[in-house]
Amino acid sequence: MTTFRTRLLFALLSLILVVLVALGLLLGQLFKSYYLNTFDARLQKETEMAASYIEGNGGIGSITIE
Repeated sequence: MTTFRTRLLFALLSLILVVLVALGLLLGQLFKSYYLNTFDARLQKETEMAASYIEGNGGIGSITIE
């Protein structure tokens, strides 16, 4: 027969484990979403900058492979 103290300890450890796993999943999804949004915004800025540079130097027809 287990004592009350053992059952209480097991319940608290189980609760702590469940909360930590849930927080890990939640924070993982939040960081992934933030990273993807930041990466997409940076990629759009770099694409616009590259397009502006190409247009400023005569367009796509002026590009030569050396």
